[in-house]
Amino acid sequence: QDPQVDFAPNRVQALVSAVFGMPIATNQIQSTRPWTMKSWIASRYHNDNGLVWVGDAAHVFPPAGGFGMNTGLQDAHNLAWKICALFRGHQQQQQPEEDNTQFLEKRKECLDSYERERRPVAMQNAALSVRNYNRVLAVMNQCYLNHKHPELL
Repeated sequence: QDPQVDFAPNRVQALVSAVFGMPIATNQIQSTRPWTMKSWIASRYHNDNGLVWVGDAAHVFPPAGGFGMNTGLQDAHNLAWKICALFRGHQQQQQPEEDNTQFLEKRKECLDSYERERRPVAMQNAALSVRNYNRVLAVMNQCYLNHKHPELL
């Protein structure tokens, strides 16, 4: 397999037209590249400086089940309410010229809880997404819809 050959513009034109059963103009295709089915989850969801990973920056799943976008939205919601509560609490308790040590400790607790709650969900959803993808491939193989029978694709 050679991506440069497999996904050359004329080959992509033929593939797209075959899918639709009629000639389709593909002059809008800017680039192509191969895709490998995999999942990935960040080892940490934040660093000590307060930089946070959410959504595709924190995890990548195969497109099997709609878990990627949904998990990312849930990450953002989980983090948003925590940050809001953190800043509201900080504003209410802040004294003039108060040092930020207590705030930084609470920020770390907040981000640690985000990682502790959301990373296991991402791990579970990644496993489910990979399992779903493999199940779809198994069904396709049983129907002879694979690389050994390209005329049926």
